[in-house]
Amino acid sequence: MKKLLSLALASAISQAAFADTVAINNVVLSKDSKEVVNVLVEDGNIDVISKSAFTGADRIIDGEGAILTAGLISPIGTIGLVEVSAVDSANHAGTPESMGAAMSQALNINTDSTHIPLQRKYGVTSTVVSGYGNLFSGQPLYLALDENVTTRNTNLGQSASLSSYTIESLGGSRGAALLTLKKALTDASELLDNEDFYDRESTYSLGKAQLEALADVVKGDKPLAIQAHSSQTISHLLDIAKELDIKLIIVGGGEAWRVADKLAAAEVPVMVNAFANVPADFDQIGSRLDNAALLDKAGVSVMFFTGEMYTGKRLSQIAGNAVANGMDYDAAMAALTVNPAKAWNLGKVGEVKPGYTADLVLWNGDPLELSSQPTMVMINGEIQDTSTRSDKLAQRYLEVADRDRAYKHK
Repeated sequence: MKKLLSLALASAISQAAFADTVAINNVVLSKDSKEVVNVLVEDGNIDVISKSAFTGADRIIDGEGAILTAGLISPIGTIGLVEVSAVDSANHAGTPESMGAAMSQALNINTDSTHIPLQRKYGVTSTVVSGYGNLFSGQPLYLALDENVTTRNTNLGQSASLSSYTIESLGGSRGAALLTLKKALTDASELLDNEDFYDRESTYSLGKAQLEALADVVKGDKPLAIQAHSSQTISHLLDIAKELDIKLIIVGGGEAWRVADKLAAAEVPVMVNAFANVPADFDQIGSRLDNAALLDKAGVSVMFFTGEMYTGKRLSQIAGNAVANGMDYDAAMAALTVNPAKAWNLGKVGEVKPGYTADLVLWNGDPLELSSQPTMVMINGEIQDTSTRSDKLAQRYLEVADRDRAYKHK
């Protein structure tokens, strides 16, 4: 009886007329799934997932059995900050030392960046944006990469660096850099507990505005995402995070596999580039192609990033490379979607579930296969134009023979 009622209800839903809705019928939600489902999107969110096709929506898309995934999330990068990295006027990712933790990247975003449509074209529907250049690089923000480039959160926490470059700028000693970081976090905690701390303390690790900007981190409300590759540096960071009770995200983690068990026990996620298999510097001597696989097997939450201003196709390519080197396929897909959402506390994104934001991508093949492309990209429930400036330029000059010319060469 219950089964009949369920079938009747599903049928009633599928026949109803929905206001401002999109139905994506006849899709599977993973590469190996045999279960065909139908997804109804309403008011920017996933409303219903049903075995019965929806027929009364404003727009109906036949997925033809293709894979539908959550939109890919770039967990950190400089999209919207950097147009050409070697041109100062087109690179706004650098953070002045005087600003550091107090820097808001929301002030730097170029919503007209030509890199943004390139992300959409390859299924990247949202990104965390962060600067670079100092021990602290400011507050990362979260952008939806729709045609309006919607800001979803202007302050996700803090980004920082203990790369070899940063350590060199702080005197060349890893120990000194770690102590500088710890002093800043401790001072921020003191200021939080004692409003007159800055007035009575004689030596400050950072300016007052920077210490105040670290408040959410030292309270444990938001994470500190810090670039580090050396296993020794990562291990010391884990000790500091435990002592100060802060949330940590490791960015880079070239040698993270060496301390995978410690990372898993501390529940600290790691962003990796699965292409990294040669040492860019002495902090990455232990880099290896199966880094992501080893971390995942140890129980670490893994995410993928490119370390470049351009993400686009390379994000899924990196995930495919990780699978080729031993990482579980479903874990690699989670690293592109739900894991960044959880690490940064982005809300209901990164999964295809009722109630979640409708950031969705329909693929013409395996999402991790290099030759696969999105056939439909949806952000905030709106189907997106995936054409890019490059596409338009190509089309312009392909059509030149069909246009009237001011003159012709004889």
